[in-house]
Amino acid sequence: MRSINSLARLGHILDAVDAADDCVAALHGDTPTRAELRAVLERYVLIAGQLDALRDELTSPSTHRERRP
Repeated sequence: MRSINSLARLGHILDAVDAADDCVAALHGDTPTRAELRAVLERYVLIAGQLDALRDELTSPSTHRERRP
């Protein structure tokens, strides 16, 4: 069951990466505004937090016990 949750969490992270990519693509010209840069940074901070949580979930001792036959 934990594997399914991990895959779902990974799907949400990939959605966040796509949203961040869209945000970067929407930047105007060579000099984006502070608000645009802040929006991009906030998205990548969100992704970093989600990746940390997924890593913690996948490396927790209870996860390793579930994988054993």
